[in-house]
Amino acid sequence: MPYPKDISEVRSFKGMLMYYSRFIPNLSTISKSLNELTKKNRKFEFGNKEKACFDELKKILVSRKVLALYDKNAEVIFASDTSQYGYGACVLHRYKNGEEKPIEFISKTFNNAQLKYSQIEKELTGIVNGTLRLKDYLIGRKFILRTDSQPLKFLLDPDANLPTVMLRRIDRWLYQLRKFDFTAEYIPTQRSGYVDALSRLPLKDTLSLEVQEKRNPVIAVIEATPLEMDKIREESKKDKIVKEVIMWLNSGGARKLRKQARIFEKFKNDLVVERGVLLKEARVVVPKSLQD
Repeated sequence: MPYPKDISEVRSFKGMLMYYSRFIPNLSTISKSLNELTKKNRKFEFGNKEKACFDELKKILVSRKVLALYDKNAEVIFASDTSQYGYGACVLHRYKNGEEKPIEFISKTFNNAQLKYSQIEKELTGIVNGTLRLKDYLIGRKFILRTDSQPLKFLLDPDANLPTVMLRRIDRWLYQLRKFDFTAEYIPTQRSGYVDALSRLPLKDTLSLEVQEKRNPVIAVIEATPLEMDKIREESKKDKIVKEVIMWLNSGGARKLRKQARIFEKFKNDLVVERGVLLKEARVVVPKSLQD
């Protein structure tokens, strides 16, 4: 976890500390230097004193004062939270008295492709990567998957009736989660401080689960959200090549493609037309007018 770069990141870290404050004796004294930073009209300067305080608190968070040993008989919770540039996750035990203690924390920053995702796609990416990295605690047993996103809880419902285009987009992520036995649980953002700080202060190593596709002068493939589909559909009608390929596919390949569009012939088995939008392996083929 890197040092905070501004007041909001300090506050996120303090939120995490407060969640586990009952396990940290003299927390207010130990965290005094960070508390001073959040005072009104205080200029943000993260010097040696603040760094020493931050490092000490990180050590405490991963010590046996806070972390629990894995207990096969205790209830397991996987919790994840996502910021615009990374995700944080942890596995916790919930005991019979209602007390919760973390077993392990993780965090990662998103790669360049993932930074362009919509927020719900980032949330889902964080959950998939988090569960895979913490699978040793989760495989082979039922657990609670906790999220502060109501739409995401809906997506994780096996009985959810998702639009076809959206399902194509996220199906490979949902497939990764099918190896786990979990029940999704919604928790308000205010109560997710233990992972909120991890997502806002993620480790710098980028995620590698997703494979980025190289761009071709004729073909550009992206992962589009449902909100972007209307614009792509309209521009596809105006794009000569995309329009021609759609007509070619709709004819069952009976039509002949012009030279400029023939590159699509070798991808024929990967192409499909969904409500006027050309998809390659469930990702959108972008009309030229919308390419960077």
